[in-house]
Amino acid sequence: MKILILGLIFASISLLGFRVGNKYSEKEKFYNEFYNFLMYIKNQIGFFKTNILEILKEYETKNKNLKKLIENYITFLNTENYEELNILTKNENEEIIKFLKGLGLNDCFTQNEFLENYQSFFEKKLNDCKALNLKYGAMYKKLGVLIAIFVCILII
Repeated sequence: MKILILGLIFASISLLGFRVGNKYSEKEKFYNEFYNFLMYIKNQIGFFKTNILEILKEYETKNKNLKKLIENYITFLNTENYEELNILTKNENEEIIKFLKGLGLNDCFTQNEFLENYQSFFEKKLNDCKALNLKYGAMYKKLGVLIAIFVCILII
């Protein structure tokens, strides 16, 4: 019975560490997919002169946060109501809202410059998230397992 309880304690503490560590990797995956989305928008506007709404409806992604962002933006265009993403900080959400508000406001040449400016900004955010994931993501996972082992040893 004691082994079962220790196993549950170990699993729950380790799971907590993995969940905290996975937030960093989830954020990195979001920014990576968002950067690819930004490149897709730039190509569609630059080469095909496609409308923003058509681009948004055509783009398919497996990233649930980017899907939510695109759905939020389409809703925002119709109702001026935007739901922030949970994985991003308040400042990051504000920056994405600022970017989305600027989409489709200019002609395709000015829009291309606008996208290039934000492309460098979001590339920097992607690199920062990669560094944070390497630094803290793995650390929280390992720390969760180590704390779980320590707690189990204390209980024994």
